[in-house]
Amino acid sequence: MWCSRNRTDGGSAIAPGGVLWTLFCFGGIATVAQVLLLREFMVALLGHEVVIGVFMGNWLLAVALGSVLAGRLTVGQGRPVRDARLLACLLGAQAFLLPAQVLLVRNLRTLLGVPPGEWVELAATFWSSLAIVLPTCLSVGLAFPLACRILTASRPGVTPASAAAPVAWAYAMDGAGSMAGGILLTFALLPRLSLAAMLALLGTASLYAAIRLSGVLRRGAAAAAGLLLTGLLAVASLGGALDAFQDRLATMRWTGLGALPPAREASESGGGVRLVATATSVYQDLAVTEQAGQFVLYANGHVQFAYPDSAAVEHEVHFVMAQKPRARRVLVMGGNPVGEVAEILKFPVAELVHVELDPMVSALVRRTAPAEFARVAADARVRFMHEDAGRFAARAGGQAFDVIFVYAPQPTTAALNRFYTVEFYRALARLLAPDGFVYTSVRTSERLRDESAMLGASVYHALAEVFDTVLVTAEERNRLLAGGAAAGLTFDRPTLFGRSREAGVETRFFRPEYFLGCDEIDPAKTAFVRRRFADYPGLTNRVLQPVTYFHEQLIWSRWSGAFLHRGMAQLGALRSAGAPWLAAAAVAALAAAGSLAARSAMRRRAAGAWVQGLVVATTASTGFAAMGLQIVLLFLFQALFGFVYARVGILVAAFMAGLLPGVAAGRWMARAERLAVVSGAMLAAEVLLLGLPLAVVAVLARASVGGPPAAGVGGEALVYAAVALSGAAVGLQFPAANRFLGAWGAAPGRAAATANAADHAGAAAGALLTGAVLLPCLGVRGMLMALAAMKSASALCACCAVWLTSGVRSVDRNGMG
Repeated sequence: MWCSRNRTDGGSAIAPGGVLWTLFCFGGIATVAQVLLLREFMVALLGHEVVIGVFMGNWLLAVALGSVLAGRLTVGQGRPVRDARLLACLLGAQAFLLPAQVLLVRNLRTLLGVPPGEWVELAATFWSSLAIVLPTCLSVGLAFPLACRILTASRPGVTPASAAAPVAWAYAMDGAGSMAGGILLTFALLPRLSLAAMLALLGTASLYAAIRLSGVLRRGAAAAAGLLLTGLLAVASLGGALDAFQDRLATMRWTGLGALPPAREASESGGGVRLVATATSVYQDLAVTEQAGQFVLYANGHVQFAYPDSAAVEHEVHFVMAQKPRARRVLVMGGNPVGEVAEILKFPVAELVHVELDPMVSALVRRTAPAEFARVAADARVRFMHEDAGRFAARAGGQAFDVIFVYAPQPTTAALNRFYTVEFYRALARLLAPDGFVYTSVRTSERLRDESAMLGASVYHALAEVFDTVLVTAEERNRLLAGGAAAGLTFDRPTLFGRSREAGVETRFFRPEYFLGCDEIDPAKTAFVRRRFADYPGLTNRVLQPVTYFHEQLIWSRWSGAFLHRGMAQLGALRSAGAPWLAAAAVAALAAAGSLAARSAMRRRAAGAWVQGLVVATTASTGFAAMGLQIVLLFLFQALFGFVYARVGILVAAFMAGLLPGVAAGRWMARAERLAVVSGAMLAAEVLLLGLPLAVVAVLARASVGGPPAAGVGGEALVYAAVALSGAAVGLQFPAANRFLGAWGAAPGRAAATANAADHAGAAAGALLTGAVLLPCLGVRGMLMALAAMKSASALCACCAVWLTSGVRSVDRNGMG
């Protein structure tokens, strides 16, 4: 049994292995819940990276609140059986909390009254995500200090040194469970099970683990309860209950996103729009709706394309192909295989290559429009490739394409921003024939005011840095054509009319005469657009300086709150002024002044307060830096590979994989009697987190970002390695911080709660500020340098804490003095 009832005096009768195993289960279930809810929020809030920062920040903030609550909890103090049963209740509650949270997220847009296609305001994003994750996170925050209190309660004469071992073991088991949960979710659960099945499986596991820990049932009865729960799960699966629940979840999601009408409207209209297919790939959540014979494909809440839509497709394709109607080799990146691809095949092309990252897109189109897709697939000139467009462009040089169509969605995320960068356009230039050209587009505004003008300018200047000629239309969605001098690009109306008419392509809706009155290529209007873009000569979009993404964020923030908008704009203006360094210098000066003042305090009590404050500040900064670095690495992962949606679990596992050896080393060092050894763990973590951002900057400076090797397997491994090293730094420092706090009088449970709260509060601030504000404003390099500067200041705080402790004799009777 994990919990024995043989004693009635409230003393310890808890098997330590059972408590550690419970923490392992708690860590795994919490990680799976975190990843599943993050994926749900990314879809519900339209896949914005800001969602990652806000969600992770709120998750960690709520965990920190739970740890603070545990530190102040006095009920059950010194009564391990009662603590164990409370821990079991917290674990068992996860079986019911996670399904309820998923239901709330899937109905979130409806509950908030957000119209389809609109961004959710930042304030609503923050408070709604905090309210939804709060119950789970409070449980996670409470669980760790409770477990530490149970593990240390039975040890007579507990000292900071002797308490270090069980606390480190608890921290390690929690981290091991998180790592196992991330790996299991990524490689076993997500590829094979529906969301409903995963929720049922996790609920069964958490209930069984809670029964075992609580001790309310003897060993045989607990095993029988486990068999009963497993049987109920099997019956629900075989009886179709899980499939029905999954269908209901799908309807909730796409109703909230506006793809389906509310149930009342659907019944009144006799059905109208219906959901005909859904799929969850490793890259995104997909759905196809149908109304009156027209299908619409959605990806993560965004409309990708509609089909059939002959009028729009003809005007789009013929506007571009009029530049080179006799093109022989055409590359299409993205787009509709039964729309744009089919229309281009009407021209005398010899080869058309269609590149689409997600094979599930083609599968859904094939399922819903089989005849049209079969006609395109049967054409010997077509070659379908399922590969990332950036990776294809980087590796497939010398293809000599005459025309390249880039159908990239608006650069609202890091993954999408990379299709508007100098690096991507350089890769495309290597694919072009000498007289070939590239077509792309970006949505701005007709008047081109403020952020809209800067957004368009950043893409225009990125193209202009690579190509000799760049033409841009004057409309709400600026269409851009770019190529060399030999491409013969023109907006001359009679010329385009003549080329289109001579092509002789049969159409239903488009006529060559369209060019003679085409308003978006009016010379005066296009000249105005070029002048507006020329007003911002320094705005060039790059992978490591994503100014297009930044200005898209500014447009979003304008609708999310004036305060955030003004703050982001000012930070963006200070990007080149070294604001992070000035802030770090101020923090360092403050830390030095405060520490010198504390050094002069002769009384032990005053010095102790200063030391505890410095240790808490250092621990919080470590959480901030580690989480800030993870957000930067997530951004880089998106920018290089574009499928962080599929790798969130493994990135969490990589952090925990580094955390475990860090905790092991920190535990060994924290148990030492000599202050120098304990201090070494604290300072080693500071050095590691100071060096990591600088190392990433150095690697990025040498790597070919956007192409091999940065975007290959080696680049992915480097991201995982950096995440693991940040986890090692956190794990190394936590036992040492706990030892310092205990040495200055904090009880073991309260010391663990304080250190855990500081760690998670700092990480919460790192996620919120980095993801929502700092990274878009400062760019990748600026953010990395700011993190390094901050760790320089916190390293000074850590040195001061060590200095103060070494200057006060007999702080700890067991050797800290």
